[in-house]
Amino acid sequence: MTTRPALPAFLLTLALPAFAGGPWTPPAGVNLVPDEASFAGTISAAGRPSQVTSSMSSREEKGAWVLRELGQSSSGDTLEVTVLDRNTFAVRSRNTQQGATHINLTYAQGKVHGTITAGGIEDAVDADLGGEAFADGACSAMVLAGLPLAAGYHAEFRSYNLRTRKAVIKLVKVEGLETLKVPAGSFRAWKAVVTNADGEPGSTTVWSEEGTHRLVRYEFRMTTGGSELLIVQERIKNLSR
Repeated sequence: MTTRPALPAFLLTLALPAFAGGPWTPPAGVNLVPDEASFAGTISAAGRPSQVTSSMSSREEKGAWVLRELGQSSSGDTLEVTVLDRNTFAVRSRNTQQGATHINLTYAQGKVHGTITAGGIEDAVDADLGGEAFADGACSAMVLAGLPLAAGYHAEFRSYNLRTRKAVIKLVKVEGLETLKVPAGSFRAWKAVVTNADGEPGSTTVWSEEGTHRLVRYEFRMTTGGSELLIVQERIKNLSR
C-alpha cells in the first residue's frame, strides 16, 4: 500500500470530505477585480495561536487571471500561484511551495493531474472532479469576494480535496451587510459563509467590500487530527497603484 505524503496544516485549507454531484461550472456573475494588498492575523492550531501575514494579488496576464499569494507564518513561507480561466474563473493550474512540499496541478475538462511532493515522497494526482473547480489555491478568498454577493444570494461550487483527492461540493450563502474596521480602513462589506454540502464541519467566511468586491477579511476553520485549525486575516494595506 502506497503512503501518501502528509501535507502541512497550513496547506490543508481544502482538505474537507468529498461529496458527489453538484454543478459542472463555477457560479455565474463573478467580478474578480485587479487587486494587491497585504493581510495579517493569526493561525491557531489546537488552541495555540501564532502570527501570520500574507501578500495577495490578482491580475490579468496573457489572457488569464493570475493569483499570487505569499504567506509567512511560524511554519515557514508558503508561495502559491493559481491561474484561472479569464471568462469562467475555473481553475486551470495550481502551484504551491512550502519548504520541501511542492504541489503542481493542472486542471482541464473537469479533471486534475499533477504531483504532490512532501516528506521526500512524490505522489501522482489523477482525478475526475466531475466538473470545473472554483476558488482553489492562491487567493481563494479574493475569488470568493468576487461573487455577486447581495441580500439572499446563495450558490454552490466544486473544488478539489488535497487530502482525499476527490471533488468537494461547497455551499455559499450571504449572511448580511456589515461595517468593518480593519487596519486598512473602515468598510461596508457583504459577509458570506462557505460550508460543506454534506454537513461536515469546516467553513470559510469572507467579507467583500460593497461595490468594489475587494476582500476585507476572511476566516477559515477546519478540523484536522482531532484539533481545530483557525486562520483569521484582515486587510492591512492596499498595495495596488
